Amino acid sequence: MQYEMCYCDEICNDGVDNDCDQLIDCKDPSCEESQYCLEFGDAPDSTNTWNNAQMTAYTSVLANFPTVWLAGSPPYGPCHYNFYARLGTEISGEQEADTGYDQDGINNIIPPSDTPDQDSISLRKDWAGLFLAGMVLSGMLLSYYRMPFFYATFIIVLLLFWGVPKWRFNWRIWGHNLLRLFVIGVIGVVLFIPWGVNLIGGNLANAVEAGVTVGTPATLVASRLKILRNVTDYVPIFSWMAAVIAIIYALLRKNWIAAALPVWFALLIGYMAGAGFKLPFANMLDGFAIMIAVYIPLALLIGWLLGEIISRFEKSKNQWILPILSLLIILISAWYGWQQRLLLDLPKHTLVTSPDLRAMAWIEEQTPEEAFFLVQGFEYRQTAAGSDAGWWMPLLAERGNMLPPQYAQFNEIPRPPDFTQRVVDLITLLQENAITDPISITRLCEWGITHIYNGQQQGKAGRSSLYSTAELKTKPDLFTQIYHQDRVSIFTLNPAACHR
Repeated sequence: MQYEMCYCDEICNDGVDNDCDQLIDCKDPSCEESQYCLEFGDAPDSTNTWNNAQMTAYTSVLANFPTVWLAGSPPYGPCHYNFYARLGTEISGEQEADTGYDQDGINNIIPPSDTPDQDSISLRKDWAGLFLAGMVLSGMLLSYYRMPFFYATFIIVLLLFWGVPKWRFNWRIWGHNLLRLFVIGVIGVVLFIPWGVNLIGGNLANAVEAGVTVGTPATLVASRLKILRNVTDYVPIFSWMAAVIAIIYALLRKNWIAAALPVWFALLIGYMAGAGFKLPFANMLDGFAIMIAVYIPLALLIGWLLGEIISRFEKSKNQWILPILSLLIILISAWYGWQQRLLLDLPKHTLVTSPDLRAMAWIEEQTPEEAFFLVQGFEYRQTAAGSDAGWWMPLLAERGNMLPPQYAQFNEIPRPPDFTQRVVDLITLLQENAITDPISITRLCEWGITHIYNGQQQGKAGRSSLYSTAELKTKPDLFTQIYHQDRVSIFTLNPAACHR
């Protein structure tokens, strides 16, 4: 027989149900006003028991409000009684925000290391935030297969240049935050798995395996690194200059996380170079993928530098300079944006125009769902790409065409296995022969083509047109024009042409 010793009163900080009412410590109403069961805030504080050690609200901006209840007061920070009724069941009790007993073992704020936001009895307090972060991570993985590289290297930089200066050798804080990162990763992977299983046996999975088992030739790694010489092709020179100024200023201010953003970029380059040493997944990175993402660290650096400049003027007597400076930045940005727009060769690169959109609406209304279109395209690196709006027909008109997205051709296994090659062969045939030739008609019939689309760009967004409206109109026994507006033409392939 087992007996349980019960006392008249609950002891509010020993983790035992002393009065045998199934409520332990601060969850017991009798502890409502115990010194161990008060709840304090965990925001960066302007007054504290550590000789008013300075804390920052955010980068380079000192905290300007109280969190600690007694030290340096008034003013007083927040203090809650009966917090389980008011704030929820997963809040930890404590004697003070920055010192003394704390139910979760970590004081809410640690002023000497400028570490706020430590109030959590367990990960259950912020499960919603962790789940949301895991969802974002999963979405990143699903949207772009190279995203894990950017995420992992950023986490490394964050821990080294933000975690180390702030947490130092407080292993409890390290363990708590590393556990949070681990949970985010697990949630992201679990949400990714139902979609990720589709990669098994695909080109991406095979490429990863080849990168580990076979490796990447040194010549290919070198060619991927060469693109890094042309940094101004992706970001203008003055943005690079502003970023360099921001890095120097961050070092002078000892803002390590800002100064470390170039390290993030360097880690990506280093990992890409590791493909020559069979580093897992490194063969999936290339210089172009890194360069088109370099604007991310540069934008963060330049934005931080502008914020520093603005905050300086806000504290000076010459505050009239601030609106003038802001207006100047807006005008320069607008002028540069317009100049960049002028660089675009719209006739060469535009695929979909307003007349094409009207034609797509007509197709959706007037053609059968099983209609299958021949569209303009060209061969590119053993795949095929579209050269006018017809390429977008499955999305814009919900009708099929013979030209799949190029991304899928590069990275997925086609069904049937020779489908991509068949597309390339069809385009090559139409480039070498007129669409009205018997050999072309035979191939179109084999494909099951029912309609031909010629967009406003007439296939000129590619290397050359496969066919023209005038050419199709010369053979009314083969092709019947059913739509013509603003240079957009749609023809049907007469079924009798396939039975000759």
